[in-house]
Amino acid sequence: MHDLKTIDIYIAGKNFPVEITPEEEQSIRSLANTLNQKITEFQNTFPGREKIDYVIMTLLSHTYDLQKTTDELTQSHLAVLKQLQDISTVLDES
Repeated sequence: MHDLKTIDIYIAGKNFPVEITPEEEQSIRSLANTLNQKITEFQNTFPGREKIDYVIMTLLSHTYDLQKTTDELTQSHLAVLKQLQDISTVLDES
């Protein structure tokens, strides 16, 4: 069982205590940094909006990227499965 610890993560100027394993800390801090960079990017591109607007834009952007990657991996997985089925068929016929 992993020992959990609580770290403070700052996103969009707000503090969020997050309970993590020590192995997760670097990834979580990196993710928070990436999110803050994207929020800042949206603030610079679309000035004058509320902070929540930038957070939502960031959420949509990352969700889209995740969905796109998931779809690409699914297609790759299906292609590999097809190739394996083809190989299996050839071997069965031998």
